[in-house]
Amino acid sequence: MYRYCYRQRNRYNRVQCLRYNQHATQDGCGIRPTRNIVGGSTSTEGKWPWQVSLQMTGSVHICGAVVINQNWVLTAAHCVYRTAASKLTAVFGEYDFGWRSGHEQYRSISRTFVHPYFSPGGNYPNDVALAQLTTPIKYTDYVRPVCLPSQSDSYANDECWISGWGATRGTGSNRRLRELNVTLLNPNFCQNLWVLKDKTGGTGSERSSEL
Repeated sequence: MYRYCYRQRNRYNRVQCLRYNQHATQDGCGIRPTRNIVGGSTSTEGKWPWQVSLQMTGSVHICGAVVINQNWVLTAAHCVYRTAASKLTAVFGEYDFGWRSGHEQYRSISRTFVHPYFSPGGNYPNDVALAQLTTPIKYTDYVRPVCLPSQSDSYANDECWISGWGATRGTGSNRRLRELNVTLLNPNFCQNLWVLKDKTGGTGSERSSEL
């Protein structure tokens, strides 16, 4: 059971909590069609079915997000903390911004919840936010939930994959979903290299910030 608390912005300054039952919503998480698993820096359609494109009005991509369940997505706080939820659209099953495959699902955002201790300056500590959809999505081969770690899990020095539509520095087009294999660094190691606040992650690749 996860619990997310936030301070309501009204004259009462109340703290409200959202409860999220992992076991009730994570059945079948992290599953993708095996036919889509190939190598390369440019990904393939359906390989990362939990990847979401968060867009502003007018189909302008601003940030990535991931599917938690059929009603919620997880994204970065710096992407939404200044933007009204009514101006955001979440696109599921997205792969190529220049081509409609027919696998996309579009959902409006009803409200967003930014981490109460998020700070927009520096290294973006607590840079996490939740976005609630106006209507549930449908799970398909191209739209699936991501698996969430438990509080006791540790992935330091493990290899993992990140994906997104970030900058490519002239190495290719960013209209298609891209992927990068990185190593998760131990927080203590990161502290010795950079001024890294608590609640900020680190990877062993300079290119990871481009996604």
